Amino acid sequence: MTSRGARGAWELALTTEDPEIAAHAALRLGDLLTCEYTLNKARSAYARAVDFPGAANEARARLAALSVRSPDEPSGSQGAPLTFDYGYWLAHRRPMEEALTVLNQAIEAGCADPRAHYWLYDVTRLHGQPEPQWSRDRLHRVLALSPGTGTPLALIARAHLRDLRGDQEGAISILDDAYSAAVAQGDAELATIAALTQATHHQHHKNVDDAHDAYQRAIRAGHPQLSPASAFYMAVMLGEAGREEEARSTYRHLMTSGHPVQGGMAAMNLGMSLGRADDIDGAVEAFKWAANGAWEESAAHARGMLARLSADSSDAPDSLNSDAAD
Repeated sequence: MTSRGARGAWELALTTEDPEIAAHAALRLGDLLTCEYTLNKARSAYARAVDFPGAANEARARLAALSVRSPDEPSGSQGAPLTFDYGYWLAHRRPMEEALTVLNQAIEAGCADPRAHYWLYDVTRLHGQPEPQWSRDRLHRVLALSPGTGTPLALIARAHLRDLRGDQEGAISILDDAYSAAVAQGDAELATIAALTQATHHQHHKNVDDAHDAYQRAIRAGHPQLSPASAFYMAVMLGEAGREEEARSTYRHLMTSGHPVQGGMAAMNLGMSLGRADDIDGAVEAFKWAANGAWEESAAHARGMLARLSADSSDAPDSLNSDAAD
């Protein structure tokens, strides 16, 4: 069903005399209108749901998420810069708790930067399956605080909302728009996020070629942290898809990128891949590279693999049965 058809169906359902059906229709209509970025109309729909006891709490939560600070309301923290660096956090494999602490403190202090709310949503999403209503509320905050309908972050948030509604095709289309808008604004961070979100979506649905294209866009965006991470994710996917030579080429490129963490993980995975192909000399070279690298986790794994290869090289190929970093 098209968005227009769904809207008509929910508006019709609102006219029923059954209060439970009408309440459900008001909530769903509000969700749909939010995806279309007609926030005032979405607020009106949610306000109707408040009148129904069974939906009142949920409707109030949605209205709170879509509320905006009055321009005249004083806030000492509203203009404070957000100190969280999402790209660094992701590419350097920092703990989830570290990110959540910084982001929750910023939001509780009244941070009006929509990125703070989006990063909170995305960090949580990457480490589990948050409740759909929690996700929806976080994304609604992003939209409510965004300066315009076509801004890259607002489009990314709308894409996630579409996905929550089961409209995967619509989500992918909006992410295309988000990528183009971010590139036009020179925002490498959000361009990479839009493409990376597309890539992981395609990968989840086993569309390796489409995922590969999206990862390539994320790499081309040129973000110093997120683009190397995207290249690593792409290489892992290619290896899992049996495209080992492409994966190895990407790992080698990452090793020369200068990124301390992604380069070290790439060297470790390259060694594992070459070892499985019985290229022990190549594996040893890659492990030595990782062992001498700045990323201690990969260095420790690499030193362990070198010790095993040194102790019994004849058994080593059989032991290299999985990538050490993914």
